Amino acid sequence: MSVAKIKSALVTAITAAPAIIPEDKLFVTNRAGNSPLEGLWAMVEFNPASQVPATLGVGGEDEVKGQFTIGLSYPLNTGEGMVTAAVDLLNQRFYAGKSFTYSGQSVRVDAVSLGKSFSIPNGHRTPYIITWSARIKRQTT
Repeated sequence: MSVAKIKSALVTAITAAPAIIPEDKLFVTNRAGNSPLEGLWAMVEFNPASQVPATLGVGGEDEVKGQFTIGLSYPLNTGEGMVTAAVDLLNQRFYAGKSFTYSGQSVRVDAVSLGKSFSIPNGHRTPYIITWSARIKRQTT
């Protein structure tokens, strides 16, 4: 159980549903890849925010909370149709109470929301924000 597995669970939840965003159009922060100049593509960001004790003692668990942002990106002058369709599909996959598991690590969706759209080079981006929580085993040495 680890923060790295939490991230993998969330990324896998997207790639397991290629109808939303095909894997070749999904980019992870700080990973090589060229963003396409046509069609919808996404940049994902994983941001753990807090880690607090959930249980006490050696071998206890910590609760980790954070946000996973899917930056829905699309070319200029194409309207918002691609994004609204993607948001509808994402809402079917990610909703409060939904859980995903990767290699024994579970992560729960606490809420989803849309951020304010903004311009990027050659396009526009709308953040789809997933607020999540998970428990991990406390590291003891």
